[in-house]
Amino acid sequence: MKKIISPLFLICLMLMSAIPCLSQSNKKTDKARKNVSKAQENLKDARNDLQAACLDSTKDYIEFKKEAKKQIAENNEQIFILRKKKWNGEIKNEEKYQQEVNELQAKNVRLQEKIDLAHHTSTSIWEDFKKEFNHDMSELRNAIQSIGTNDVKN
Repeated sequence: MKKIISPLFLICLMLMSAIPCLSQSNKKTDKARKNVSKAQENLKDARNDLQAACLDSTKDYIEFKKEAKKQIAENNEQIFILRKKKWNGEIKNEEKYQQEVNELQAKNVRLQEKIDLAHHTSTSIWEDFKKEFNHDMSELRNAIQSIGTNDVKN
């Protein structure tokens, strides 16, 4: 009997010492599960933020392109009027006038191509693109207005 109690006692002793280890393991597992759950929530929030940013960026692009197309169409109208308009100055300057009108048309076409290819622009440089495009558009509009005053340089 003595021999049976001793191994049984050892087994019970080992089980009692293993219970706290299992308890610690469960605490670590629970903490890890909470961390994973929190990370999944953060990932979901980040995806939602990214999706919202993409929608905002797309809306901004669509609005900017719409406005740019409108301005380009207005430029085309003004250039058409300049082409039909007869030069009121000397005949030698009429060629320069027509050449400048052609250059304005070419710049307007380049702006049209630039805005058509803008959807390939990365979001990181979108603001710089808009700033440069608006600057180019402003220069073109000023040039159209100045040539319309018959102020062609010799």
